[in-house]
Amino acid sequence: MLSACATATASQSGGTGTKRGTTVAPPHLVVTTGPKHTRVFHNVFDPSVIDASSGIYLGWVFAHPGSAQSRSAVVRIDRANAKVLSTNVLAGSIEAGVATNRHLWITSSNAPSKAILYEFNADNLTLTRTIPLIGTDPGTSMATTNSYLWVSEGDQLLRIDRRDANLRKQVKLTAAFSATVSTDTQDHLLVVAIANRGGQGRIEIRSGANANLIGTSASLNGVYAPRTAAVGKNIWISEATGNMGYVSRYRLRGLTPTVAGCPSSLLTNSPTCILGSNGLQVNASHQLIFLSQVAGGGARNACIDPSNGSIVAQLPLAPTDQLLTIGHSHLFVMTQTRRENVVELPIPSACLGG
Repeated sequence: MLSACATATASQSGGTGTKRGTTVAPPHLVVTTGPKHTRVFHNVFDPSVIDASSGIYLGWVFAHPGSAQSRSAVVRIDRANAKVLSTNVLAGSIEAGVATNRHLWITSSNAPSKAILYEFNADNLTLTRTIPLIGTDPGTSMATTNSYLWVSEGDQLLRIDRRDANLRKQVKLTAAFSATVSTDTQDHLLVVAIANRGGQGRIEIRSGANANLIGTSASLNGVYAPRTAAVGKNIWISEATGNMGYVSRYRLRGLTPTVAGCPSSLLTNSPTCILGSNGLQVNASHQLIFLSQVAGGGARNACIDPSNGSIVAQLPLAPTDQLLTIGHSHLFVMTQTRRENVVELPIPSACLGG
């Protein structure tokens, strides 16, 4: 059994806008070795994982989920031996996160329409800055391009300079209630997906330097802003339509779907118009597209060729597993038994792609 404990207390210091206050001790993190030498991170409620060059970052809610007193723990874990290297605590539940060479950025929400962007030192998890966010919806996503961190929040797109964490630009997104942001493979373009309050949305391509609009798709149907994943000349989206969901491939040039009208009837299926539950999602990693859906079977838990949707290999997920993150060499999966655990599973070799 491999066990690691987080014993340091949270610290908040330095940086303009940092909220100083009393320290809070995070809970212990217990790690064990599971079947086939996989690692299991135990008792982590509402977990999130970032696998970066500086280490593995695991966050989870440990106090009063959903209340004004909710708190989340964040730990940096050594990739080789799963020991906790550093730790901290933040208010609220984690919405999104991204790691760069020197910084870990996390957004959290502590109440409806109230979100905060935290900047941590990537090595020791010292909190260096907090930035209040003021969008119409607390749901956020993040992407990095060159020197900038882009944050989508409600009807806004925020550009933050990664060198000094100053907010440099705010872009209003027309007719938006929720939005997600990602980048193309070369990190030169922003892929922004937008939804309004009435079940209509669109995809936009914007400049990675200044978010100027380059192109927009025709209207598409759904209940929230689609998740997007771009590889090469294609963008894949996943969208929920109520009890069901779908995945569709769009051409980066022109933003046209490769199956016209997908999903026009929710009765047809093709390699580039894939139907499933409202939990069907796409992610881009290793130059491939990863499909995931709880209890979705091999056809909806697989890595696929981004150019045509053909299955490259199935993912080793159990029916109750939920894919959280695709790392350098492992999948991070949430399993639900009596308590929520995160399990590290090797990525199938065929899915390591280019």
